[in-house]
Amino acid sequence: MKNVIGILQGRLSPPLKGRLQAFPVETWEEEFPKARRCGFDALEWVFEADGHRKNPLWTREGIKRIRTVSEVHGVAVPSICADYFMRYPFFRTSPEAQSNSIQTLRHLIEQGARLGIRRVLLPVLEEVEIQTETDQRQLIQCLRAVLPIAETHGIELAIESNLPVESYEALMEAFDHPLIRIYYDIGNRVATGHRPETEIPKLGTWISGVHVKDRKRGGSTVPLGTGDVDFTGTFQALQAAGFEGPYILQGARDGIEEETARRYLEFVKRHLQESCKYAEQNP
Repeated sequence: MKNVIGILQGRLSPPLKGRLQAFPVETWEEEFPKARRCGFDALEWVFEADGHRKNPLWTREGIKRIRTVSEVHGVAVPSICADYFMRYPFFRTSPEAQSNSIQTLRHLIEQGARLGIRRVLLPVLEEVEIQTETDQRQLIQCLRAVLPIAETHGIELAIESNLPVESYEALMEAFDHPLIRIYYDIGNRVATGHRPETEIPKLGTWISGVHVKDRKRGGSTVPLGTGDVDFTGTFQALQAAGFEGPYILQGARDGIEEETARRYLEFVKRHLQESCKYAEQNP
């Protein structure tokens, strides 16, 4: 099984104003040759609220620039990490703000289609986690409003959440649509008390993409292999579930971007190879 292995935008640049994750506004073009040197197949694009209209993804001219740089360096952009919706969610907000978020998502889908995007990651966690039936109902209504555009372009809307596995399943069943999927963050699930190796068999058919990070239970992001994630069990579970989507590295920073990225890439490749061998030996 050949999975694309990529890295989140910004992880190949110095932190922007000390932030762990942000769109690298001054260095985004430089990250493409860096990603190729490190051996990555892809970069996951970051779209956040701050300065979002200046993000190249927002305009047709910007899309042309992204496509050119992507093609020159042979590094794809398969997905958008739409952190914008952490500030402007689809529920617990005014009708006007909700409408604006719907229009922004429509625009992202249309722009992403011009770039060849396969999925848009929608974070529904932390301060914008689903808390009530009303939250869930409004989220479903808003995403259904953009499904016709997503269907036209074949773009998945992948929800990242820290809901309990039973609630996550219920959310997917409530949508009951092939383009509404799960974006699974290994480290975040572990940090919030979940066990990927046991819940992936339940969620696997909906998983569209995977963020690879390590965290301590109840703690912050740490270098891969030093936290509480059972990577062996997790990769075996994903292999058994038939996961064919991208693995996107979102690991802890340590100030040496490319060296760290290479080390993390080898970590993922090793676990992928071992999980494939395990699957062959345990059909």
